Amino acid sequence: MKIEFMKKIYISGPISGYSYEERQQYFAKVQEILELVGYEVKNPLDNGLPSDSTTHQHMREDLKMLLECDEIFMLQDWNRSAGCQTELNVAVAAGMEVIFENANASIPTSIITPIGKLTVIQTNFK
Repeated sequence: MKIEFMKKIYISGPISGYSYEERQQYFAKVQEILELVGYEVKNPLDNGLPSDSTTHQHMREDLKMLLECDEIFMLQDWNRSAGCQTELNVAVAAGMEVIFENANASIPTSIITPIGKLTVIQTNFK
């Protein structure tokens, strides 16, 4: 029996400055949970590039994946990552729904633009 996914969601979270193995495990855990509730998940750690590719190479592939999605899921500490901030700005500009992992996430007013509606749903997977 094949599961029909309702929406595509992209996981955005900091990677640099963390153990790569820890990030792989955490992103996989979040992906599993999102799939259980019916999402088709785009995980940037599965973008097809070797892990030692440059940050620029990863961002190009990750943004392509992001733009295929309906929503973006911002992992805790997203605001400490330039890549996550870029992904958030692209998602908002493209009119995607934004979901923040941390219930205490602060949302900078600079991302609320006239380009599209920003919907925020806060949750915590920990």
